[in-house]
Amino acid sequence: MNSKAPKKKHGKRKGKPAGRLGGGPSKGGVKRDPSQTFKEAAYLKRLTSSKTLIQVRTKGDEEFTGSVAYYDSRFIRLTCTDGPNLLLYKSDIKYFSEQPKTPE
Repeated sequence: MNSKAPKKKHGKRKGKPAGRLGGGPSKGGVKRDPSQTFKEAAYLKRLTSSKTLIQVRTKGDEEFTGSVAYYDSRFIRLTCTDGPNLLLYKSDIKYFSEQPKTPE
């Protein structure tokens, strides 16, 4: 018996590179909405739990320094170091950056 049957290839998918499950951005790939990746929520949770000081710049070019006390899908509550606590719309924030830790 010398019949040659084609060998089956197990574990390989045609048309997709190995090791990619389609979750990340790729050429021509579909970008996922940030609210579906949960990376923003994880980052804000880390900032909240570590009480890291951040500097927030709003779209109106105002700057505030403080730590994130609470966050929501639309708001960030900032406990300010100098002044009243603020509840900021995320849509009004231009950017924020972590402040370096000062040695005590």
